[in-house]
Amino acid sequence: MSEVDQLLLAREKKGVRFALVARLGMLGIVFGLHVFLYHTIGELALVGLLCGGAAIGTAALLMHLDRQGCPKLTGYLATILDVLVLSGLPVIWYIGTGADQVVGPQFFLQTRMTVGVLMVMVVNALAFRPAYPLVIAVGFVAIYGGFSGMILNDPRTAITTDPLAAMTGMGVAPRLVVADMVIVMVVGLLLAVMTRVARRMAVQAVRQQHASDQLRRYFSPAVAARIAEGGDDFFRPGGVVREVAVLFADIRGFTHLSAQMPPAHVLDLLRSYHAEMVATVFAHGGTLDKFIGDAIMVTFGSAEPDPNPARRALETALAMREALERLNRRRIAAGEPPLAQDIGVHVGPALVGNVGTPERLEHTVIGDTVNTASRIEAACKQHGRDLLISEAVVAKAGGGFLLERLAPTVLAGKTDPIQLYAVLGHTAADQDEDVILPGLHATPWVVEMDEAEDEAPAVANGLVRGAA
Repeated sequence: MSEVDQLLLAREKKGVRFALVARLGMLGIVFGLHVFLYHTIGELALVGLLCGGAAIGTAALLMHLDRQGCPKLTGYLATILDVLVLSGLPVIWYIGTGADQVVGPQFFLQTRMTVGVLMVMVVNALAFRPAYPLVIAVGFVAIYGGFSGMILNDPRTAITTDPLAAMTGMGVAPRLVVADMVIVMVVGLLLAVMTRVARRMAVQAVRQQHASDQLRRYFSPAVAARIAEGGDDFFRPGGVVREVAVLFADIRGFTHLSAQMPPAHVLDLLRSYHAEMVATVFAHGGTLDKFIGDAIMVTFGSAEPDPNPARRALETALAMREALERLNRRRIAAGEPPLAQDIGVHVGPALVGNVGTPERLEHTVIGDTVNTASRIEAACKQHGRDLLISEAVVAKAGGGFLLERLAPTVLAGKTDPIQLYAVLGHTAADQDEDVILPGLHATPWVVEMDEAEDEAPAVANGLVRGAA
């Protein structure tokens, strides 16, 4: 069963549950009215048995719905129960009050159960199944028509053509009987059509909810909501060039660590790490581009223009450092080794859009900015730092950060060195400018790609071969 079907099933289940609870309330009202309006104790006792039995049956259907989760079967059984109650009440009134001796069989047709039938059909229509009101309409008309035929053929029945006389109890007008049945069937059909339309709207709403839930797997909830409101343009192939900040993060030494663990423990480790990091990313308005093994690629300003994606990315990176500290405290308390991570951030122009075909699209960010951010993250272990940023990030993020200027670094696949900075944290609260500490290295570093990771250059870890 697809996720859309599951969401629709859950919504239908809520509708059936509401109808069952409303049915219990209606049964209580019916019995309560009889307590005040009953003619004989026998009538009250019979009504109590009917309503009590129906209430027990409704409660059993509620339990079945919660345990088995089959709203369709539950709904049909409930409609059959409704038909039995609606047909049983006039019989009880006829027999229990002694109307057969006073008024005659025409009393059955003068109870005007049409109003009650219409109310019950409306309640059942709330369960999002067009067949439910139709089942009640057809069932009631069949029973009502059967009794009507017997009563009209009874010699004791006073048949009249005057509708007023029929309504005042002086006789039975066949035309009113037919009119009642026509009204029930017409309203049943109208409710079925309305329910079908409502069901289609519910399906569309469920699909939109599913699409929104899918977007929340990649974007923060606020960004996902804006994308969902933007229509289908977001999902078309193509892209635009936009300034974005790109953040790469991965677990340092994950290959060695995973080789010493059972596969199930590796998955648990990744789930816990990714859960902490993704929650942090979404809390800062970042976009999860993809998971690449243990690595995470995050973008800022890709889903929508951002006035300062560099600062948002840098603040997110610092928050991810704190999130890892929280995760490590839990791991240490559980007797597990702490984790270390490397984070690299770069900002610049990139192509943002959908790659692929209309049948299979992937929303991503492409360009040298992405590659540079990946190489910066790969340089973390060689510089002995957990968070490195480019000079472009320093220039655009604004002040308030404590930085360490490192030696110019030639990244893998590059020919010219770039200036990198290690991020130590925030400056004091009263300082608006960056505080930049001098690094220890005076000569450029050369970071090259490990041959074993050449197939995934976007997330490859670098190896220092020596100084330039």
